[in-house]
Amino acid sequence: MHLSLTVSPLSLSPPLPYQNTHAHTYTRTHTHAQVVRHCVQSLLSRCPPFKGLAPEVLELIAAHCIPSEYPTGHDVFRFGDDAEEGGLWLLEEGVVLAHRNQEPEEAPAGPSGAGVPCLLGEGSLLAGVIPACSRRMWTLRTSRPCRAWQLRGPSLRLVQRLYPHVTGAMLEFVRERVMAWLGGAAEQEHDGWCEVVQLLKRSFIMGPLRERIQDCYMALQLVDQVEGSLVRVLGAWLDMSVERELVMEEDAVDERTSAFNVADAMAQAQAHNRTRMTSEQHQRQLHTPAATPERA
Repeated sequence: MHLSLTVSPLSLSPPLPYQNTHAHTYTRTHTHAQVVRHCVQSLLSRCPPFKGLAPEVLELIAAHCIPSEYPTGHDVFRFGDDAEEGGLWLLEEGVVLAHRNQEPEEAPAGPSGAGVPCLLGEGSLLAGVIPACSRRMWTLRTSRPCRAWQLRGPSLRLVQRLYPHVTGAMLEFVRERVMAWLGGAAEQEHDGWCEVVQLLKRSFIMGPLRERIQDCYMALQLVDQVEGSLVRVLGAWLDMSVERELVMEEDAVDERTSAFNVADAMAQAQAHNRTRMTSEQHQRQLHTPAATPERA
């Protein structure tokens, strides 16, 4: 029997429908990734600590964020956990409660979650310069299902290496928020929740900083971020506050506005700034026992 086999030239070519489908899938996936990154970048730009950052910085952060979903009762992180490796989270949806020992709990995004988007664990931005921030100072637990985006520790450090001013922006944010609060300014919803600021506020009301409000306010006026005095002052305050249980006493009151006159404190700070002190003299003044009290 004689068999003849005819091979069509078309059969030697790659299957075109497969090629087109593969290209279409790649394009669709790439487009989807771009849309997601743009949405995350938009959410980041609405978080107070990041509002002053350039678009390219936010784009880099967004590109390294990974999605996470948590059920009710899940601990995002716990008091004392390693903050450097955990990084930070961008809460997109849900309700999270912040706990510290037996202290009253707080809701970073509000009790109904209306405060989203918000950052969680943003103290990790300062872990490289303030040792007290290298460990979690709160336990964050979901009280409703949550959707979030995590910027893990290695990715966070990459961002900070490429854009060192991200750390400086966080330091300045903490200073401005604490100063405004000490000065009696009313808090607004758009101020957002910051774990470092909230801990310092508790220390001023219920902890070791309570008796030194005026000195601490003046210290924040005088410290300089470039020469490192802001880092040292905030670090000293956090060192003495993180491990303390900050509970309001029965007869305690908020003494921010009654303990000192803000205008007088600012005038004194400006007068100090006008004096010509050497850097060493400046540091000695800032680290007086009044501004940086001894640890209990």
